[in-house]
Amino acid sequence: MSSTVGNEGRSRLYLVTDVEELHKWNISHCDAHPLFRRVPDEECITHDPAVQAMLQTTEEGVKVARLGGLKYFAVYERLTDEDMKREGERLCRVMDLWREDHTQDISEENKNISIQSDPTSKRTKISGPFVN
Repeated sequence: MSSTVGNEGRSRLYLVTDVEELHKWNISHCDAHPLFRRVPDEECITHDPAVQAMLQTTEEGVKVARLGGLKYFAVYERLTDEDMKREGERLCRVMDLWREDHTQDISEENKNISIQSDPTSKRTKISGPFVN
């Protein structure tokens, strides 16, 4: 595992291993992390000399090749603060559009729902067509 800071503050996380289970574990955790996006493998192989160096010229890469083993890699790019801000704004616009489209539907669905609070028992009773 290695990381670098490149142009424009874009950081990259390089994952290279010969252990498939570790590779799958790394991928699942990085894919789930909101601050990283995976760089397509084809782009890495053709445009990132660091990937070729890690796969072919490191001591571990040479040893795995000599033994005929497989090598697994993935590259992730950390989203910049500006990327995150743009993504947040995009998601807000999507949610606003969804609300505009569904507000009437939600109101119609909820018109037969009754909510009653009992201050003495501090319980709330919700009744409606969906409550058994």
